[in-house]
Amino acid sequence: MFLVLRYGGFAAYSARTVIPPFALSPARTVGTRSPSVRHERKKPFALSSAKRVSKGILSAPAKKAALYMNTALDRIRIVLSHTSHPGNIGAAARAMKTMGLSQFYLVNPVADADGVARARSSNARDVLEGAVVCATLEQALAGTVLAAAMTTRQRELAPPPKWAREAAPEIIGASAHGPVALVFGNETAGLSNEEVALCSLPVMIPANPGYSSLNLAAAVQVMCYELRLA
Repeated sequence: MFLVLRYGGFAAYSARTVIPPFALSPARTVGTRSPSVRHERKKPFALSSAKRVSKGILSAPAKKAALYMNTALDRIRIVLSHTSHPGNIGAAARAMKTMGLSQFYLVNPVADADGVARARSSNARDVLEGAVVCATLEQALAGTVLAAAMTTRQRELAPPPKWAREAAPEIIGASAHGPVALVFGNETAGLSNEEVALCSLPVMIPANPGYSSLNLAAAVQVMCYELRLA
């Protein structure tokens, strides 16, 4: 490029190279792509197990295992006996749905499934509204092949309790032969000795020996998780 330099009354021409004020890096260049810059192709994201099942791309053994688990969980009843707080009923329904369970039974509940229960159930209102209300525990256990009683201590004349993780595979296995039930007592006293006697498998959740009292809905969440894990 030639620049015109004026000195007095005449013009002089000088050739000089014009350097741009700044150079854009490849990352800042708009609409251009430098041949020296490598553009890596993004890896396709991995589908979750749930999406892989829905899209039918799981292997045959994996699909069979997933269907077996869904069938097993569909046969498990979560039974709450004489629950006194509506919030615990709603929270238990939510805990069930997050782990894939839906069979909800309420034995003579002191509290109703009111607005508090619906609020605590969040998006599990279908489980809450589908709950079967029974007058007695015998009615809730009708037709089951196995009933597990949640307890925090060894009961008289009852078999030794099993830890939750130890009992979960047994409960899942029994569901292959018919409905099974997992029974929880009320918030204050738990299950009575008579109610525990109606169940063949006492189950305990490992907890701090100095304070082993779990919230009812929290206990339901732990057990539903263990069943899904099994």
